[in-house]
Amino acid sequence: MNTNSNQRLFYCLDAFPSGEREELVRTTSQLHNWLPITKSSHPDAALFVDGKCRYQGQFSDEAIAQIEREIR
Repeated sequence: MNTNSNQRLFYCLDAFPSGEREELVRTTSQLHNWLPITKSSHPDAALFVDGKCRYQGQFSDEAIAQIEREIR
């Protein structure tokens, strides 16, 4: 992947209430677009960046903690 020197790569994960998960790698600029777009298009999904929850969606605190343990 070509990135300029100001771009960093982030491991991103969408976790859906159905149990489905989508893993992505995003650059800094992609991340700034991905978070608000995904929050609005999938409000039930939880969003994680580099192993930390950035948006909880419809998940309980316990479910978020479990997913964080699984993806670290």
